Amino acid sequence: MSLLPVLHGLGVLLGLYLLIKGSDWFVEGAASLALKRGVSQHLIGFTLVAFATSLPELATTVASRTAGEADLPVGNILGSNIANIGLVLGAAALFLPIKSNPEVRRDAVFMLFTTLLLGGVLYFLKVLNIVIGAIFLSIYTVYLYYLRRGMMGDEEDRKIVKGPIKKEIILLIIGFVALSLGAEVLVKYSIALALDLRVATGVIGLTIVAVGTSFPELATSLTAALKKNEGLAIGNVLGSNIINLLLILGVLGTSYGVKGTPVASYMIGVILPILLGITLIEFLFSFKTQGRPHGVVLLSVYILFLYFLFH
Repeated sequence: MSLLPVLHGLGVLLGLYLLIKGSDWFVEGAASLALKRGVSQHLIGFTLVAFATSLPELATTVASRTAGEADLPVGNILGSNIANIGLVLGAAALFLPIKSNPEVRRDAVFMLFTTLLLGGVLYFLKVLNIVIGAIFLSIYTVYLYYLRRGMMGDEEDRKIVKGPIKKEIILLIIGFVALSLGAEVLVKYSIALALDLRVATGVIGLTIVAVGTSFPELATSLTAALKKNEGLAIGNVLGSNIINLLLILGVLGTSYGVKGTPVASYMIGVILPILLGITLIEFLFSFKTQGRPHGVVLLSVYILFLYFLFH
């Protein structure tokens, strides 16, 4: 039996580790630097927390595009969103009832809207290009502006933590290098592992890479659930899914030019309906308190999704 699949699998794990540690270091440096420059803690949270947990997906997407891969980044984005709802939010609901509130319902509505928009665009056009990417990035910019306006009254939360910024700069640099290196290693060995297992790279993106890059969301939501902070547990998932679709897919789309690149038929005909289905389930759940039965449903859907992929 060849040892190559094992070695390539270890390479995938190494890439994932560098991605997760790199995002930790980068965000720690950025958050501390922002505080020392007088940026409000609310603004830091809204710009960095959800974005931070999506850094691995962003880095993987950029590295995949550089390597000429089309299915892997799309599979990673769609698979991460499915994992965020089914695995991450499902697991969190097992530990803590997640209450509904206006913010949860607002973000659930917007997450469903962006998912439906993506589904409609890919179903009718079947490509990703610079126009689609620009539209998604524009919607994301408007969404950020809308959220920021709701925080304009939080000036009392603004404070400056004085001190040198040498440590923050070093963390930013190390984090960026680790992210870049981790993404390259992950993409390289994911492609090699797909060849070893004789499966499409998109399937690897939907499973191993998607779950791996969802580790930050999983860690954040489970920690929040154990600390009885249900708002952070669900807000992290909804925010990350919105960022994955609008920002990361937007960046990917703009890199393909006007002509664009076709999206694999199984992504459109099989994976997108699954993503739409689990997103709709969470949208309906978001209007009530989500307890263990809801968590079991979400986890069951995710397990069925994995079973379907490999059978």
